[in-house]
Amino acid sequence: MLAFDTHKAVKALQEAGANEHLAEAVVETVGAAMGENMATKADMTEVRTELAGVKADVTEVRTELAGVKAELKADIAEVRTELAEVKAELKADIAEVRTELAEVKAELKADIAEVRTELNEVKADITEVRTELAEVKADIAGVGAELKADRADIWAELKADRAEFRAELKADRAEFRAELKAGRAESQANLADLEARLYRHLWIMAVSIVGLTVALIKLLD
Repeated sequence: MLAFDTHKAVKALQEAGANEHLAEAVVETVGAAMGENMATKADMTEVRTELAGVKADVTEVRTELAGVKAELKADIAEVRTELAEVKAELKADIAEVRTELAEVKAELKADIAEVRTELNEVKADITEVRTELAEVKADIAGVGAELKADRADIWAELKADRAEFRAELKADRAEFRAELKAGRAESQANLADLEARLYRHLWIMAVSIVGLTVALIKLLD
């Protein structure tokens, strides 16, 4: 009995176009038949028939593969055509985007240049304002110094005026007191004179009354 190499048989069937499962099934069937030592003519005929069926299946598979290949080629050609159209559209879109980007860049450059000019103007204004602030600070410092000097002068004048006012007030007070004393003494003298005159008049009246009384008494007698 000859040795049967199943691996070679399966490989040969696959090279002939059979799929893996079909090749393994055929090899298994043939191996089983040979292993049982039943290789009769009828069996050989059956095997040949099965092999013919396998070849028919392989032919059918090849036909299907050819159809699939044709369909794949058609699909690939269609996809390539679509890809070419997409590429063309993308190229047009890219060119348009590049044009728009160039325009945007130009506008941005112009805007940036304008902003830089405005910034330079603002910087110049800030420098001018700082200079004016420095001048104002210097003026304020000068005014402050003058105010301090004026305040010192005013305080000195106020102190002098207050001392002078106090001296004048003290002198006026002393003079007023002196005048008040003199007036009081004069008033006292005038009061004494008035009292003397009053007493004199009263004395005269009393004498007159006494005289009249005496005269009336004499008349009544």
